Amino acid sequence: MKLLLVTILLILVFSGCSQKEPQVVIQKELICVTQYKTERPNANIKILNEDWNIEIAKAYKDSLNEVFDFYEDQVDRNNRMCK
Repeated sequence: MKLLLVTILLILVFSGCSQKEPQVVIQKELICVTQYKTERPNANIKILNEDWNIEIAKAYKDSLNEVFDFYEDQVDRNNRMCK
């Protein structure tokens, strides 16, 4: 019982004496950097003439084109926002 009272007393004493930290207010700030597009690489690959190889190569090419389109749109959007 004494230990509980002493603990509560110490908590009250030290929490009252502790230094309060100021609130941190984060303000959004736009940092502009001119971004440039890169050229899409031309890949010359050799594949076996089988249907499943051709389908995989086309799917890979489409996936890469989607990624390049996404990043080119991001570059355009960021450059417009900074103007």
